[in-house]
This record gives sequence, structure tokens and C-alpha cells, in this order.
Amino acid sequence: MKRPPSRVANRRLNSAVRALPTCKSPVGLGAKRTTGAPIAALVARAPCPVKRAAVSLGQAGTNRIREERMKRRTIVAGSLGVLAFPSIVVAQEKFPSRPIRLVVPYPPGGPTDIVGRLVGEKMAQVLGTQIVVDNKAGAAGMVGSNDVAKNSKPDGYTLLVGTSSSHTVGPLTAAKPLFDPVKDFEHIAIVGYNAAAIAASLAMPANLKDFVALQKASPGKYSYGTSGPGGMAHLGGELFKQRAGDLKVEVVHYRGAAPMVQDLLAGNIAWGIDTLSSTLPHHKAGKLRVLCVGLDRRSKAAPDIPTAAEAGVPNYNVYTFNVISAPAGVPKPIVDQLGNAFQTAMKDATLIDKLEQAGVTPTPESGPAHATRTVQAEIDKWGPVVKAAGVVVQ
Repeated sequence: MKRPPSRVANRRLNSAVRALPTCKSPVGLGAKRTTGAPIAALVARAPCPVKRAAVSLGQAGTNRIREERMKRRTIVAGSLGVLAFPSIVVAQEKFPSRPIRLVVPYPPGGPTDIVGRLVGEKMAQVLGTQIVVDNKAGAAGMVGSNDVAKNSKPDGYTLLVGTSSSHTVGPLTAAKPLFDPVKDFEHIAIVGYNAAAIAASLAMPANLKDFVALQKASPGKYSYGTSGPGGMAHLGGELFKQRAGDLKVEVVHYRGAAPMVQDLLAGNIAWGIDTLSSTLPHHKAGKLRVLCVGLDRRSKAAPDIPTAAEAGVPNYNVYTFNVISAPAGVPKPIVDQLGNAFQTAMKDATLIDKLEQAGVTPTPESGPAHATRTVQAEIDKWGPVVKAAGVVVQ
């Protein structure tokens, strides 16, 4: 009996396959070395190139070879597609997938530390991860800020709570700045502003106009105190002298705000300049008078204290700010995600209330673009003042 053509073709196909050289599967696919296996078993295992057999297989056999080649090519192409694009898998890794380090460049318990912990805690809830505060104090915030700018990987897992000292005054007054506050950071958001306060001894007049008039009438008689040379208090004091009509007042620098306030309470200096959050407790206790604040609106923590413009000294906008920053080079999607997390966190009424009680005027709508503009604007504002005062910190 004559065999059907399909069986003849199958016999010839299997004979041809047995005649092919043995092959190994690609690394990692797990197929074993194959010798002389039937075609079904061969296809089930890893693919290998099939050479044209020097035999006539008939139309049915030829079609089967073509089908098996197409299957193998599909398998290989799919495998190579996965191997060829591992970077896509990495790039799509969810952020954040581990805790974020938040550098506070000042000691624990200070105003910046309080702000950083309050905002960091709420942002951690929004992002679904931990935010660990790392206090790296030194050189008025420059040590911790430089660590973030120069020594941290730009992946979004290291953030900084910067201030006016670290992002404006420090770089402007340093003989050799450690970093560029604009180019070396990706700014995420401005948390808020802490107004400067003109705080006077109880021996001085109780309103700003009489306070200024008294000093104009006696040039060189009075002195004011700051927390140290080259800081925001120093620059704010010099700007106040200019805006008030070029007062002739001597400056006394202290090693920090605490000793300055003590001398002010004792009446050893006529007035001093510090943040509202630092001077407000003494004002409320009746131990000194805060005559005005350096913002364009009154603080909710002290609505009875007028702005400088309201009290008679226009164009006096002096404050410190807190900015959340990351190292330059963090991908824009991550910067935007962090900015959105900040804005979401700042919708919490309890957080806003705590910041206001700490003397901060929050800016809940701030984001990366606003923060970057603010830092640049502060540098532009204070640069001429630093130059005119001749302040250089070695």
C-alpha cells in the first residue's frame, strides 16, 4: 500500500533534522543540548539556527520548516526585546521606593529644624514613605547645604531645608562660596517666610515714627545688635538704617541671637533685629517691644504688630525663608512629584496652624518654579546691600 504524501514528507523531515548539527540554547533559556530529536521535541526546546537540508522534502515538509522557523524567530525576538531594554524597566521604578533623607543644616530644636520636621512628616504621609531628618549643622547652614549640593546623588532621595542664610546671605558674603544657590540645586518649594522684627528696649519710644525721630536727633548715640556679622540680621539692620532716612547708629555683633536679646532686655543696646518667632515671646511678656515686622502683611501669630510700611518706614521687606531643595540634576518628573507632594501636604489645616504659631507665614501654593524665582530674586535684592556694606566673610 502506498503511504500518504504527508507521512512521506514527515519521514523525510525527521531524517533531515537528525542530519543537522547539534546546538545549544541561548544562555539563560534553560534548554539542553539536543541531538537527533523529532521535530516536535526540538521546537519545544530552545531555538537554534536551522540550515537548509540538501534533500527534497516536498511541499508539506517545506511549509512545516517555515512554520518552525517563524516560531523560533518570534521566541528569540521576544527574548531579545526584554534583554535589550533593561533601562526602561529601571527608569519606570516607582518613586519613592525607599526612605528620603531630609538634611537640616542647623542643630535640632531650632526654627529650621521645627519647620523641617513639621513639613517632612506630612510630606512623608503624602508620598507613602519615611522622611528621615539629618541635622548637619555648621557655618550658618553652609556645611549641610554644601553636602547636599556637592556630595549627594541627584535621585530625589536627599532633600534640604535651606534658609536665607544658606541660599542668599552666605553665598553673597563668603569670600569663597562653596556652592551656587541657584545652579547647584533643584528648588522644590518655599515653605514660608519668617518676618524680621525691629525689637526695641523698653527705654525707647513705643512707636516706630518716634523711635526713628529720636535717633535722627542724636546721631551716633544709639546702637543696635545683631546675631553676628554678615547674617540676615546684619543686612536687615543696615537696610533699615537706609530706609529710615540714613540713621547714624552703631552696630554691635553678638555670637548668636540669645546674647543679643539678653543685652537688649538689659537695656545695653537701644534695639536689635531678629526673626519674629524669636522675639515674639519677649514682646508678649512685656520685656521688649516689637515695633514692626519686615513683611508686606501682618503675621497671624502677632496681628497687633504693624508692618514697617504701616508704621512709617516704606519698602522695608526683610525676612528669612525656608526652601526645600534637592541636588541639581534630579529628573524633572521627580521634582514635580515632590512639588505636588508639598502642595498636598500644605492643604492640611493643622500643619498650617503649627507653622503660623511658629512665626512662619506659609506659602502653600509654592512649587519648583516659584521657589527658583524666589531664590534668584533674594540674591538680586541683597547683592547690592552686601556690596555697599562691604561685608566679606572669610
